[in-house]
Amino acid sequence: MTRAAAALLALLVLSSADAFAQDSTPARPSAAGARLGQARPRPPTRPRATGPTRPRASTPARDSVPATPGQPADTPPSGFAFQAGVQPKTVTVGDRFVSGAAVAVPAGTRVAVEVPKDSADRWRVVGTATATARDSARTRWLILVPMVAWAPGIPDSVRARLRLTPPGGRALVIPVTLRLPAVRAVLPDDTTRWRVRPPHDVWGPSRDWRLLAAAALLALLLLALIAWLVAKLIRRRRRKRVPATARQRALALLDWARTSGFIEAGNWKAFYTLVGDALRGFAAELEPRWSTD
Repeated sequence: MTRAAAALLALLVLSSADAFAQDSTPARPSAAGARLGQARPRPPTRPRATGPTRPRASTPARDSVPATPGQPADTPPSGFAFQAGVQPKTVTVGDRFVSGAAVAVPAGTRVAVEVPKDSADRWRVVGTATATARDSARTRWLILVPMVAWAPGIPDSVRARLRLTPPGGRALVIPVTLRLPAVRAVLPDDTTRWRVRPPHDVWGPSRDWRLLAAAALLALLLLALIAWLVAKLIRRRRRKRVPATARQRALALLDWARTSGFIEAGNWKAFYTLVGDALRGFAAELEPRWSTD
């Protein structure tokens, strides 16, 4: 959306300016402004003299503002012109937009833009503010500043500074004004049909500690009951696996020796070991003093 807004803004800004002659060969257009037209920004309008001609100071560029306190301002050079615009014209809170301008400067001058940060953070520059030359002589420049607004009802303009660096000369700081769109709130125009719900209850210091202690105790009792049931189930399964009497255990061991396959495999030692363990264990159960030996 930002790229489309930047392209549309450049088209509106450049098409609104008056065209004037171009002596140098046009440079190859950039990707952001290939279809933006070839019109130049409108130079500042000078009043027609009605009396004796007197030396006059150079007229400030259109959309220029007084210098920011603490920041010295320089006199715009001859042939300087400035035309600002914004796209889209209306946004909602949080929407991005592009504020830009078409600038005419003497040949060979480099242009940079500086947008101070808003102290109340009502708007903010997102990304990088760019200044792109529109011809090979560097007499026409296109400025694009991607921005976002965080509050409705902001002013329609913001102060900025252009830094003009002529070839072989010192940099000039020119105060200018960039346009801002109309910012609407994100809420709908008609809010009567929306029912506002109360806030949800939350856990915190406002809760009674006795209720929290009772809930914790109940949870511990539930965990203890689950653990007791699991242990009882495990013991019951173990009892089913191990025979209860000595005779049953001896018969189970003899049955294991019979079905083990040791005789078929010729493993007589393992077979007689199982049979001996069954008889020794049964004898030890009948008379403990005999033991398994």
